[in-house]
Amino acid sequence: MENLIEKLNLLWASKILNYDYDMLLNNITFLLETLDNGQIHRYELKFKKVSMVYFVNNVGDTRFNIFEPDEDDYLEFTSISILEDVKFDIESERDEWLKQYQGKANVCIEIWSKVLLIEADSIELNNENCSLSK
Repeated sequence: MENLIEKLNLLWASKILNYDYDMLLNNITFLLETLDNGQIHRYELKFKKVSMVYFVNNVGDTRFNIFEPDEDDYLEFTSISILEDVKFDIESERDEWLKQYQGKANVCIEIWSKVLLIEADSIELNNENCSLSK
């Protein structure tokens, strides 16, 4: 796992060139680009067998502040962390049926001030697969 964390740390502050959430195949894929000492590096990061996704636009009530991007804006893959014991249970007094859904995030991605929490079975970085299952 330490080797995976070292590799994922290389992705911090990278530029997101493309992303895809395939709900049919349960995969999330990012195409990322870093600039290191004048060298451009590209990475394909894929989360496989995704069973939960939770996205928040920003912290607190600022999550409601949605702005149109400028022409030269881009998304920054700010950071990525491997998580343990981050559980999600839906609470609802009106819609009781939602209580049957839960998840346990094992990856956190910061994208600028946004957060994406993912529960996935494995991560693939440039075709090298690493299991996240315990």
